[in-house]
Amino acid sequence: MSNKLCLVAVFSIILIACENVNKDRVVVFKESPNKTIIVKDQIVEIQTDMLLGFGEFCIIDSFLVFNEYGSKESKGIHLFNKNTFDYITSTGYLGRGPGEIIGLGSNGVSPDQSVLWVDDHGNQVRWKFPLDSILGNENFLPQEKIAMNPDFFLKEYEFLNDTTVLGIAVIPLSVSSMKMATAKSNFSTGTTEKFGYKHPDIKDRYETYAYFKLSVKHNIYVNCFERIDLMTICDLEGNLVKNIYGEHKNTTNVNFLTCYFKGVDIYKDFILVSYLGKRELIKEEGKAPEFFAPTRLLVFDVTGNFVKSIEIGYQFTSFCVDEDNNRVIMYFNDRDNPLGYFCLESVDL
Repeated sequence: MSNKLCLVAVFSIILIACENVNKDRVVVFKESPNKTIIVKDQIVEIQTDMLLGFGEFCIIDSFLVFNEYGSKESKGIHLFNKNTFDYITSTGYLGRGPGEIIGLGSNGVSPDQSVLWVDDHGNQVRWKFPLDSILGNENFLPQEKIAMNPDFFLKEYEFLNDTTVLGIAVIPLSVSSMKMATAKSNFSTGTTEKFGYKHPDIKDRYETYAYFKLSVKHNIYVNCFERIDLMTICDLEGNLVKNIYGEHKNTTNVNFLTCYFKGVDIYKDFILVSYLGKRELIKEEGKAPEFFAPTRLLVFDVTGNFVKSIEIGYQFTSFCVDEDNNRVIMYFNDRDNPLGYFCLESVDL
């Protein structure tokens, strides 16, 4: 009997210890006017003669890269000098011929900043675009590629080392539905597997929709969720560091018409996330939902503490941080010129 009592006591102590640890790993943030910086009057337009449609940014070496989804031109990937924003060149022929891209997706940048890996969802491959080939040959067509598993493929990812990447993987459920999971992939073998912490309340496919960013410097990766007011920080071994909830904490009764987080990047010792804060989509009978874009960024430190809100004053659909120039570069929905930036020095980070 005494042995059983000892076991029960030890088990109880373990449970209490685990509960205390989990409490230490949960933070609820709340925005407030005294922690909000407005930068609407500080937006600097990026001047270009190109008429660019919706797309996403990334930075490789000294270049700002813009993938233009649905481009009506012959090429869909545009390179600019990240310091001056001068146009350099375009690449990525769109079409169905050899080396051409049928369905342009996102990019991955090699650790040495020498290769752009471009997702092609139409051909279900990743094309290798060496930076020197892009710059040296305006008619460059990639030859090297890596096959994508159509049943489990990375949507966005970053390199841990020369061969291994972490990111958000897509698992198609039907022609019109999917779910997502954090995953690790080996570029040499093409193998992909689920990886790391998963919030215990995330079960429905809508709850899995997330955006991803990692920092080797800080030994963390971040998932911010679109349909849940939740951001998670994990270490690069996949262990939970912090669960960060907004005011509208909702891990049950998830509404697919509600959006919270829409993107994430890391700047120095801070995490920047685009945030709608429970903005409902408008859905009229017989019409597709009208999607809103965020107008603000939230700033957290890399341990998950809320620092401040940055109100942009305009809707933006994508952004990236240029740490060398202390800038946030954005694609805007509701400005005549959709490209612009503001300086992070102006918000005291």
